[in-house]
Amino acid sequence: MDKSEEKRETPDITDLLETEIVNDTTKNVNENLATEYAEQVEKNKEVEDEISAGTPNKKDEINVESHVLTDSETRFDSVFLQEFDSRRLKFLKIYKIQNIFKWIVSILSLGIVIFAWLGGTLWDWEIWITITLAIVGLVIFIAYAIAIRFYLKHRTKVYFEDYYKYTSNYVFDADKYQNVVVKPNDKIEPIQFIETDLYRNIIQVGSRSIINYNFHDIPIMVTDCAGSVKYEKRLLPVFVGKFISAPANYACDDPIVIYLKGDDKTLIPPTNMEGIQIQHDDEKMVIYSNSKDYAKYLNSKIKKLIKEFHTDKDLLDVSICLKKNRCYVLLGYNDGLMVLPLQNPLDLKPLDVYKSNILTASKIIAEFNKIK
Repeated sequence: MDKSEEKRETPDITDLLETEIVNDTTKNVNENLATEYAEQVEKNKEVEDEISAGTPNKKDEINVESHVLTDSETRFDSVFLQEFDSRRLKFLKIYKIQNIFKWIVSILSLGIVIFAWLGGTLWDWEIWITITLAIVGLVIFIAYAIAIRFYLKHRTKVYFEDYYKYTSNYVFDADKYQNVVVKPNDKIEPIQFIETDLYRNIIQVGSRSIINYNFHDIPIMVTDCAGSVKYEKRLLPVFVGKFISAPANYACDDPIVIYLKGDDKTLIPPTNMEGIQIQHDDEKMVIYSNSKDYAKYLNSKIKKLIKEFHTDKDLLDVSICLKKNRCYVLLGYNDGLMVLPLQNPLDLKPLDVYKSNILTASKIIAEFNKIK
């Protein structure tokens, strides 16, 4: 592994996209994003004082497994922030209450066991009474632990759905995109990321929430994604951000890869470029391709669009990969966008950056498909 990979530190997003969960059991990331999110809540030591009273009810649970955006859902003002923030606060309140109950049940169960032990040692109870009380205490604790685990998983799933519904409504304007469908519980197959051939030795791909939409009649898919390699005894993320995939009018067997380097020099650029010629390389961008026609796909319109990407503390880097019949755009983002809001209200700045970036990426894909 090269030095650039050694320098990169694991970002906070891996707390959410890797393998630690509430009960400290290691499981596959693609199966446990909802539970891992609950662990991130547990890591927040202080809960905001302004959490309001009120018990959530059935009307708070929005099923958006296949939620199609409508024109009436694209009006945004302070009501948008207030409505989502009320759901965020309710979720935190639920977690805070169950955490209190967890301690109550734990103390109660332990008290029963201690009481049973004292009865057997000090008061000469029959052994079966002592054993029965001890079993009752353990059963209460185990039953509660199982019940609250399933309840939290359900509530976290609802919160995920809320988040992607509201943010997708904000990002995908009805006058620019068509047929936007949000599927918060769907994930891509690992091969869909691996087959970009941008990074070598990918051993784990985590993803969450698939959004399908049309832009200029081109079907496009975007999802939150993290690709990792094994480094020493841990997983090292080489990409964390938005993974975009679309069909492309490109028949050549030789790919074209455009990488915008970003300001953070510890970022890991595409590592699977061996055998592919560098056609251009400067402090901001590198272009790889063995195709003699690569310049045709970097016309003035596409170059102008690429310049619309501004790497900074939010948008870390950009990879554009044009392969036979397929185009991929990988937008690397920081925690501001990739970690769901918990203790603090939703910050629109990273979301505005993504809103601009997804439009630029969609325009680039559309331009690629115009080239014959």
